[in-house]
Amino acid sequence: MLNDMKKDQKQKELQQFNTMYMYRHENVSILFADIVGFTQLSSYCSAQELVKLLNELFARFDKLAAVGI
Repeated sequence: MLNDMKKDQKQKELQQFNTMYMYRHENVSILFADIVGFTQLSSYCSAQELVKLLNELFARFDKLAAVGI
């Protein structure tokens, strides 16, 4: 996936289809969450700060899911 992201625009235009990154997983749960105030929060944070915050939040979701809450 990283190699595809590194392609320059010309290479991407020559590619007829986008690469699909899908894998089969069993026994999964899907969480849909609305982060209250996200739009306002994203306007005050840099992209790096926002990504860090989201990674921390998703890590907490993962931990909660692992213990079965």
